[in-house]
Amino acid sequence: MAQVTPEPARDVKLLVHKNGKLEIQDAKATGFAGIHIDPDIDIDNVAGRQYGWDIQRAKEGPPKGVDGSASEPRVAQFRNDLFTNPWRDAEEPEVPVCTNDPNRHGHYNTLAPPPRDLVKLDVGFWGYYYRDRQTIQRDFGLVEGHMAMLCSFDPAGPSESADTADFLTDTGRLKAKRLYDILAERGLTFHVNRYAVARWSSASAGLGRGLTAFFSDLHLPERWGPIPHERDRYQDPEGDRDKAEDIRADLRNDLTKCQMANGLLLGNLMSSDYRDKIQAHIAAIEAGGSPVWNHDTGVLFFKSIHPFTATQFIAEKDLADRITAIDSNWFYPRGIYPSTSDPVPAIDLLNLLGALHTLQNEVGPGEHGVSVCQVGDLYEMWMNREFLYTNFPVLIEAAISEFMLTMVRTPSRDHFQQRFDRVFVTDLQRQLRAKRTYVFHRWDIDEVQMFHEAAHRFNHERLHGVVGPERCSRLATFLRQRVEGVWNFTLPEPLDPTTLPANLQEKVRAIPGMWGSFRSLNILKSYHPELFDSQYICGGAANPWLNSEGRRELFWNKMIIDTFEKLGVVRLWGNHDGYRGDPILSADLTGPHAIAKADGWWSRPGLWAEHSHRWDEFNRDGMAPGAGITNLVYYHPAAMLGAEACIGKFRTSQEFTAFQPGALLWFLLVNNERLTVTQGVQQSTVPLRDFLSNGDRPIHPFAIYVSGHTHGPDLVRMALKLPGDP
Repeated sequence: MAQVTPEPARDVKLLVHKNGKLEIQDAKATGFAGIHIDPDIDIDNVAGRQYGWDIQRAKEGPPKGVDGSASEPRVAQFRNDLFTNPWRDAEEPEVPVCTNDPNRHGHYNTLAPPPRDLVKLDVGFWGYYYRDRQTIQRDFGLVEGHMAMLCSFDPAGPSESADTADFLTDTGRLKAKRLYDILAERGLTFHVNRYAVARWSSASAGLGRGLTAFFSDLHLPERWGPIPHERDRYQDPEGDRDKAEDIRADLRNDLTKCQMANGLLLGNLMSSDYRDKIQAHIAAIEAGGSPVWNHDTGVLFFKSIHPFTATQFIAEKDLADRITAIDSNWFYPRGIYPSTSDPVPAIDLLNLLGALHTLQNEVGPGEHGVSVCQVGDLYEMWMNREFLYTNFPVLIEAAISEFMLTMVRTPSRDHFQQRFDRVFVTDLQRQLRAKRTYVFHRWDIDEVQMFHEAAHRFNHERLHGVVGPERCSRLATFLRQRVEGVWNFTLPEPLDPTTLPANLQEKVRAIPGMWGSFRSLNILKSYHPELFDSQYICGGAANPWLNSEGRRELFWNKMIIDTFEKLGVVRLWGNHDGYRGDPILSADLTGPHAIAKADGWWSRPGLWAEHSHRWDEFNRDGMAPGAGITNLVYYHPAAMLGAEACIGKFRTSQEFTAFQPGALLWFLLVNNERLTVTQGVQQSTVPLRDFLSNGDRPIHPFAIYVSGHTHGPDLVRMALKLPGDP
């Protein structure tokens, strides 16, 4: 990475008009400036429902009993107070004073009016987009005291980051500077890209002097299938290896297209009859048979037939499935061979987490020491399963936009698909479908056009006897299996690139970040040898995932998750792994599995963190299009992600139409002291945030809002301007 000079956060203005509407003005929002947000937003759906808070019912007021008494909570003057007096310090008599230094005659006493602004930190993404080989993302956030910093890790070393070192020293960020020095001692570094200071207020007063690191959107994948051994693969009768590989590749192409939707736009012209023929052959092998597959290549008089035994056929199928998974995963980049990936993002992350752990041992954990928060989407649980949909209750009256689904389905001519597990088979039809070992199977599009709620609605149905214990047990077991699949992910250690042939060295150099992975690996081994003991090494003759190339493989995901746990990480769920927060489903996550459980939000004085997908119209918990589109990307990465310009514009517009207004709305709801709830016949009145607080999980006023979800790192200061302000 080139040298980076820290820059102040971008300023965003939010004007509150007399009619209560919000107007967002952001210089980055080309074509979107001046967006008006209606104040009569469905607050419960966007602010409370995802976490089980019933804000809307409180707003609407209580039903009256026979005696006229109020039987349920209500919010007093909800809408008016929210916009006419949204800042808690508006009428407090004390204001900050900048006193004069007696020895500096040109420095006068000044009064600082209470600020009305919010620092919003989106900590971006850590991993590797297969769709973009020009860049890598190593984004993370730091908050020390009142300062929020948007940062990027750089394994190239400290020579390029002198500006960051000077900045941390000059601004007195002592713990962040110490983290910088620990990394520099190891030949690594990080850059501060943007920064913002949360100005003094009652909301920011509790920020303290600790250092908190934030990571979001890792999407750690489940274990992929094994690399088939060469002895189990098709061989050319004349011993021509290149010809054999051409024939294998042609079969793998058919095996991949067999799982995809047909369509000219997606380049899949395979007939339904041929697809069914392949599927029937797989079912015959699954049933214990040894049928031969006669694969033909060429046309007319030039056609040739190549017999594949059952073992050879399954070997190519395993490889086809593995390559598909590699091409569409979020975290690990494809290596120099089609069937391999490189753990360079994991190595970089472990080096940074290791430095944080070293610092935590020096200064202690907690609010005044070092803490770490993982802001959701640690696991990838949407891809490659029906977990979001099957056996969850459906709210027909809350059906989502059919137009949105049609826009996705029409160009791809696809129905969203799923894979059935083999553990819970209850009838002949499911038995037959369970025999299909492909990643996806087609299913009814009508179901996906309905709203599925993944957590509290499911719990409500269970408590009222609609959902039986067997369904709860099934889904809980499913969740545990998926967690284990993520933990059991393995990849071999990177090779020393200088020992490779020249043509392969050129391939390695073409993939950003991969050339230095061997150096970074040696740094990690030097400072954290415990990560390379038998606990994290995959090997042994009995292990079915033993690398057929003879290279030992390591449990990289487990290293990451265990290191997070060693740091005492705060675990939040995102839209891709929200099931971790469902109390019914996660009840089965006990013992070592308990570290997979997650909360929806984290609040401490001055600071709020969440994945922030609750502000996303199509991609929040329970919304089918998010998972559906993700699964389309799985099999159509080139077609779906090739439209990156369009996707980028949509994501950018969401920032200004959904995520900024959502953060501001929550900021106003929590910090407004006059926004109170009068509870029941006792008529006890408490601030709304106290009403929403849950036992030992209080909600605190905050001045810094930390989020993920967008994969777009950003840091803005959102200044609020009220009617009548100059």
